[in-house]
Amino acid sequence: MWIQALILSSIGIFEEFINLLYYSMVYRQFKYACGIFSMIRVFIWYYVLRTIISDIDNLYLIFFYAGGGAIGDWLSLTVEPHLERKIVWLHKILKKRKGRKKKGWFIFQAKKIKK
Repeated sequence: MWIQALILSSIGIFEEFINLLYYSMVYRQFKYACGIFSMIRVFIWYYVLRTIISDIDNLYLIFFYAGGGAIGDWLSLTVEPHLERKIVWLHKILKKRKGRKKKGWFIFQAKKIKK
């Protein structure tokens, strides 16, 4: 029983970090990363719901999961500025690797023709 409660509290902490990463990716519009983190969130919720429903009378599980979520929320907000710097750094590196993109030169040509 206690091991299951500790696992749920650890999952609560982990889930908050995944949520932080998910919303950072949504803000930066990384579509594939958003999909991956969304799948991880669904699997976490599946495990949590299955565990709590299988032992619905055990309130300790709910309290430990809620406590883990609170600790994870506090930790993720503490780590967020450092994580944002790393995401910006990674975004710059990935952008350089793709090379120069010609962004819609034909749009500028169409504007010249209309004038």
